[in-house]
Amino acid sequence: MRRNRGWGARWRGIIFGGMRNLCLVALFYGLFSLTSSSAQTSARVETSVRAETFGEWAVRLSPSRYPEPAQYPTVKFVPKLELQEMVCGGADCDIAGTYLGGDIVYVSDDPGMPEGKREAVIVHEIVHYLQKLQGQTNRCRREYEANYVEWSYRQIHGELVGDFQFDWEFYRCTPLDVLSERSFLR
Repeated sequence: MRRNRGWGARWRGIIFGGMRNLCLVALFYGLFSLTSSSAQTSARVETSVRAETFGEWAVRLSPSRYPEPAQYPTVKFVPKLELQEMVCGGADCDIAGTYLGGDIVYVSDDPGMPEGKREAVIVHEIVHYLQKLQGQTNRCRREYEANYVEWSYRQIHGELVGDFQFDWEFYRCTPLDVLSERSFLR
């Protein structure tokens, strides 16, 4: 003989059974929306992306201990030829990214660039953005620091092994220039 559980037990079954079903629906909806939003995100990333995550890395790894800005720049991916036009006057030069001022960091959309390198370039350029916000004018120190932060980012993410190397000749700097406040006048 079946016992009558009463209305309280019936409502609990409906409510909690319904909650269980609702949770399952939400789980499946969440999984579906993650896959569809990641497809939408990848299409949007090809033109522009907000840089909060990479900016946090730049702030954390920078020896200058820059404060976190109120707003990070937008990262805009551009063809390498357009980047060369912006920085090298159209000449063929080996460039992966640049910060020209303002609120935009430009990075090459070269499909041959490994994703880890692209991320490290974004971090490098955001360091230049932070330097600009803080009024850092020492060109050699700016490049040394940005290269060091880029190297650190790649080291942490397992892409590089070995000591930090800075191309003093390429940047026409010396270790004394990095320490000097007047090297930006050269």
